[in-house]
Amino acid sequence: MAHSATHDDGTLRVHREQSDLQNLDDIAVFRDDDRAENTPYFYRDGEKIRFTHRGRHYSLYQQKLAGPYYVKIQRGGFRKQTSTQTNEPEHAVRIAVDLIDQFLYDAPRQMSTEPRSFAKLGTLTKTYYTIGLKHGLKEKTLLDNIAALKRIVGKRSGFPTTPVSHLCGKVIRDFYDAEMEQVLGQGEEARQKTLRGIKQALSKARSIFKTSYIHRYEDVGLYVGDIEPFLKEPVEAPVVYEHEPVDTKIIEGLEAKLKANKEARPEFWAAYLLAKATLRRGEINRAKWDWIDHTNGENPVIKISADQKGKRPTTTPIDPEVFAELQWWWKITGDKEYIIPENGFPSARAGKTLMELDNWFRQNGLDTEHTFHELRAHTLHLVREKYGEEVARRVARHKSVTTTVRHYAGEKKIPEGFSV
Repeated sequence: MAHSATHDDGTLRVHREQSDLQNLDDIAVFRDDDRAENTPYFYRDGEKIRFTHRGRHYSLYQQKLAGPYYVKIQRGGFRKQTSTQTNEPEHAVRIAVDLIDQFLYDAPRQMSTEPRSFAKLGTLTKTYYTIGLKHGLKEKTLLDNIAALKRIVGKRSGFPTTPVSHLCGKVIRDFYDAEMEQVLGQGEEARQKTLRGIKQALSKARSIFKTSYIHRYEDVGLYVGDIEPFLKEPVEAPVVYEHEPVDTKIIEGLEAKLKANKEARPEFWAAYLLAKATLRRGEINRAKWDWIDHTNGENPVIKISADQKGKRPTTTPIDPEVFAELQWWWKITGDKEYIIPENGFPSARAGKTLMELDNWFRQNGLDTEHTFHELRAHTLHLVREKYGEEVARRVARHKSVTTTVRHYAGEKKIPEGFSV
């Protein structure tokens, strides 16, 4: 682990744990597989930064004040002056080491071949989009991840022409500071909400730089270099609270009102039934009648194909009473393909209907920003209480039972009448 410090004489040094380096000879040379985790010992000498790599001495220098550091690499009389495209000393040393190894030690490359230039973020994200579509990722997922990276880097930074080498720990720190500054004085709840948003944005943006994608970028000539500081820079984690399920009496009251009014607004009743059957909001928008299977002689189920959320086919049981009500809706609806008739937008075919139902829920006692999430969570809470966490996880179609408990089922209740 490296730690930077400025000494009294003005020199900048990187200190390491004694267990990492046993003597000064270890400082000079690192194995290839250590480069991602180690930065060579470096120090400031006037306006230059000096370090040793593979037994050779190198200097980094700036051509103008606050500009990027440059490194000169020479072999057999051929000299290459290359920009590291960063003015952060430790990051510049990392990139310089990568360029040196590429120019001098990569066997497939000829001596006269110049090091590859860093990819621009505009070109790289277009390539990511193309590769992602080929791998079966949804277009919305890809666009959301790219939007998150733009948000972190900054929309006014000239994102398309910004080199990948700009991605470093400072970018994360600046993004974090800017986001937190917007909620100063607004209380802990607003602060925690912002921390959750930061965590989500980082997760999406960093997914663009998975190892499998970096290899494919290089296959088409896009050089990424060392962006580990961007991927590993820590930020404060939000406090995790277990979900508190909505009071059962509120849900029962909503259900009674919807059922009593089902002749006037049958689409409201049908959407509620699908939420009670644990479908997500997006799944309710897209739900088709052929998702429901009751031909195998057992209880009816909803079969969701692999092209929906989760990337794998899943099966969820339907309560017999819910199934009976859906049969009633099937008989009177004119749409025999989709369960909820079209009334929305290109991205959400029944979006307007669900927005109207959102408002109805809030006007009738379900005071929350995420109404359909709460309905799904309430069902999963009841399933967990009666059948246990693993059954609830299966019904929820989650990979981890932690997700089911933390964000849906909440804390386990002590049964009524229980005694030790």
